[in-house]
Amino acid sequence: MHAVFASKAFEPACSGRQRAHPSHMHKKRMSPAVRQAFRDLSVAQIPTDKNSNRPCDPHPYPKDEGEASNLLLDPRLGATAMWGESLDRDVGDRVHRLIGELVTTGAGVADISAAVRRLLAQHPVSGARAPGVRMRVGSAAGTYLRRFRPDAELIGVEHPVGAGIADLVWHAGDQIVIDEVKLGSCDLSDSRLIAQVTRFLAGAPAEFGDGFIGVRLVPLSRPCAARLIVGTLDGRLVPALSVPSWLEVK
Repeated sequence: MHAVFASKAFEPACSGRQRAHPSHMHKKRMSPAVRQAFRDLSVAQIPTDKNSNRPCDPHPYPKDEGEASNLLLDPRLGATAMWGESLDRDVGDRVHRLIGELVTTGAGVADISAAVRRLLAQHPVSGARAPGVRMRVGSAAGTYLRRFRPDAELIGVEHPVGAGIADLVWHAGDQIVIDEVKLGSCDLSDSRLIAQVTRFLAGAPAEFGDGFIGVRLVPLSRPCAARLIVGTLDGRLVPALSVPSWLEVK
């Protein structure tokens, strides 16, 4: 198999959306999981201005479910920013488990709310962070299923690969891909990300054979920045020029 390298990553166009004011939010266009997520986010969780007792960074309510997912996942926006990396650690493995359950059982986005409750009953998070974890887990899984789920068979969740643990492993035809799911964005120059992907690239051929074609980086808050990494060059990640049709972002 011959991999095609790119000096510049293939980058599909991003479609911009304007955030809606709360008075313009159309709840009927949002799934129960996302509506419940916003109900779970109380004003008490948002830092307030001492003089006005109003939120310092008002949470922008979305006009539809797609925008809701972006707001809930983007660490630069509103209340999500204060949760930080500590929440990411609580959320990450639960997101992978939830995606695995929904895919293997044939459930869809409409079933996320009930699936999140079952998952967190089995893998609970205690304390003040619990509502935030519940919200982000459901939102992240919904975004992945709508935008990134490939037309393929899921063969691994939290799967050991070499010296690392792969989030999700997909198989289509004679090809196998590791999906590395990121709650925020992906910086291809980040040393930790480079080291993580390099471990997968080194260990995957022994685990999966010649069918392994790369590691897809899945930044949930910026779908158009997804990349299929097929190798490294001089310590840098090398993305593919194009991706198989079954891996295209929706």
